[in-house]
Amino acid sequence: MELGGARVIAIDDQEKDLQGIVRALHLRGVGVLPFHYQGSDSLKRCGPGVRIVFSDINVAPSAAPPHAQHAALAVILDAVLDESNGPWVLVAWTASPTQVGDLHTELQKALGPERAPLASIALGKSGFTNAQGEFDIEAISEAVRTQLQADPVAAAVMDLEARASDAAHDVIRSVLALAAEPGAPSIADLLKALSIAADGDSPPSAENVFQTIGPALQDRLIRRGVSASEKAIWDAAFGKATGGGLTELQRARLNTTLHLDPGGRADERGAISIVPGNLVGALKRALRVAPEGLVFKHYLKRDKALKSLRATKRKQAPQAAVPGDAALEAEFRGQLQWCLVEAAAACDASNAKRGLRRAIVALAVPSALGEQALAGEHCWQSPLLSLGGQTVHLVTTARVTISPVPKALENLQPSGRLREPLLDGLLQQVAGSQSRLGWIYF
Repeated sequence: MELGGARVIAIDDQEKDLQGIVRALHLRGVGVLPFHYQGSDSLKRCGPGVRIVFSDINVAPSAAPPHAQHAALAVILDAVLDESNGPWVLVAWTASPTQVGDLHTELQKALGPERAPLASIALGKSGFTNAQGEFDIEAISEAVRTQLQADPVAAAVMDLEARASDAAHDVIRSVLALAAEPGAPSIADLLKALSIAADGDSPPSAENVFQTIGPALQDRLIRRGVSASEKAIWDAAFGKATGGGLTELQRARLNTTLHLDPGGRADERGAISIVPGNLVGALKRALRVAPEGLVFKHYLKRDKALKSLRATKRKQAPQAAVPGDAALEAEFRGQLQWCLVEAAAACDASNAKRGLRRAIVALAVPSALGEQALAGEHCWQSPLLSLGGQTVHLVTTARVTISPVPKALENLQPSGRLREPLLDGLLQQVAGSQSRLGWIYF
């Protein structure tokens, strides 16, 4: 881990020591935000992206017991670090390195697992100063690197974050380098060209620029070589795995992080909008049939659905009587939610001019209902997702799509937007079953 590429803050109640570490970092070209701690009024919230925190461990009165010092530092870090800061490492100045394990535990408890440091490293100030009392930043950097490598999981996460940052820097630098060539267009013209490359029929937009450079950014992240030292870190990190699988909820949340963009508009390709109960009638009018009548006709197999729900109930309450099929079916249907997935083709210029939208009518099936069987090859099922506060599979069928989207449903607030790889798989499945999107037939 190189200090030069990190975003650093330093916290100390001794101004001389604080200025010493700041000066040492500045001499190596490392930007650092200092906090001379004199109470809560001397603190302010930082922006996200802090990766290293140098802090005196004893910001509470020196007579305070260790647990009070740890709690005081936790309060300071809670005030300073952004809620979405990301992975970071604490370099704790202390003459009692054995306390750092307890400090790390306190930070995990006080800040929560998402905001606590990946690793807490103990360094003694006296061991990193020369005869003139100046900090030896090279020795500090090497000590941080050495101790971090002793925690390969933390080192791998920090390496992943650094590589992603490097990939973004490389792609942007490569694009901007074009403006330095003789006779090259201005940077503004380059940005406009990037937008036109994604969609030449719409006004230039930031979203189009991002869409154009996205594949290059992904390729840069994936294709950059892995050095021998990096490979050693990652191999050691993988070796720390216990072999335990993720829970169903963890799988759903991981899939949601990877496959679902939390932003997006209702009319944006891939947007997923849950149809609230009071608007199911509008969906019924658009389909010209009651949606609940389509569940076991075009989405799921009834026998498997009831069998799974029956088995789930017996597992939860072995001694309780299981309801009959009619009651089970009513309970099953009552837990489903209808959704719309915007499916307008990205390059359909004529469709954009007409202002038409096309939506796939999807069914959110809670995983608590058990394993399901799809009604046919025209169906598609998403990985487990966390949607609307539930762990669900999205189930779609090429036989139930609507175009245009009814006015009553066109401005629903999306729960997210399917990212391109998963969305492409869904649309290919639909397109393979229909001659074109937008048909409704039963």
